[in-house]
Amino acid sequence: EPVHSDAVMVGTKVWLNRYGPATADGLVWVWRFPDRDHYSLRAANGTWELSRAQEEKAAVTVDATQAAWGTFLTTPREKRRLPTDGVRLEGTKSAIRKFANAFKSKLAAR
Repeated sequence: EPVHSDAVMVGTKVWLNRYGPATADGLVWVWRFPDRDHYSLRAANGTWELSRAQEEKAAVTVDATQAAWGTFLTTPREKRRLPTDGVRLEGTKSAIRKFANAFKSKLAAR
């Protein structure tokens, strides 16, 4: 069954709000799925807010299919690695490291 963008991104927001570290207000991460299906998560007031848009000035941009991101998010934490063949990350090394750490993922050697 196909993975829908809304479901995987709501799941991402819920996961970060429950398990992710506290982050500075204004931090933005963007997900670009196929067919110009874009989402942004912004840290604000101690929580993550989801919008269906590609916000400017993202610290990290994720290029992935919905299925690839859903698979990553449901992988046990001890087995998580980023990036993967289906999940590409754009950003500075520091920003990508913080992003991976937020999802309890190790960085893959690439």
